[in-house]
Amino acid sequence: MNPIKKYAHILEIISYCFAGIIISLTYIQWLLGWNLSSDPFLQTVSAMPLIDRLLGLCVDTTALVIACYGIIIFIRLMKKFQEGQLFSSSTAQLLNKLSKTALYWALYHPLRNTLLSLITTLHKGPGNRIISISIDTSDIVNIFMFTCFVLITALIQEAYKIQQEHDLTV
Repeated sequence: MNPIKKYAHILEIISYCFAGIIISLTYIQWLLGWNLSSDPFLQTVSAMPLIDRLLGLCVDTTALVIACYGIIIFIRLMKKFQEGQLFSSSTAQLLNKLSKTALYWALYHPLRNTLLSLITTLHKGPGNRIISISIDTSDIVNIFMFTCFVLITALIQEAYKIQQEHDLTV
């Protein structure tokens, strides 16, 4: 087996496992109230009423849907690599979709934190509820890097189209 196909297959298996783990841990954390995160907002999950935990689960499920969509695209990309399609229109499109999905996830992350800051304090009495709106350095770096990836993959896709047109005219 060619090394590229071998590594693509290994990454595909790891992606399936990773998706299962993040989904399971998120649902365990919110439904059972276990503190599985170092996130300061989630330290009081076990003290929250079920309705508040379900709201938190909805907010985190949105992030999971974005992440799982990205994992599905990544798995499709690995399947293309296993088929030997390293440089094709379909791989360029998948790379572009993957980079856009990563950017959407990075943009959603600060909104997620803001919503969770409110949801995790809903069970406290009036005057003790907190809403925290913040964008930290990692959010800014993620947004910048994923924006760069979107631009690079768009350039690769355009370069591939130009190459295809050039091949037809020669």
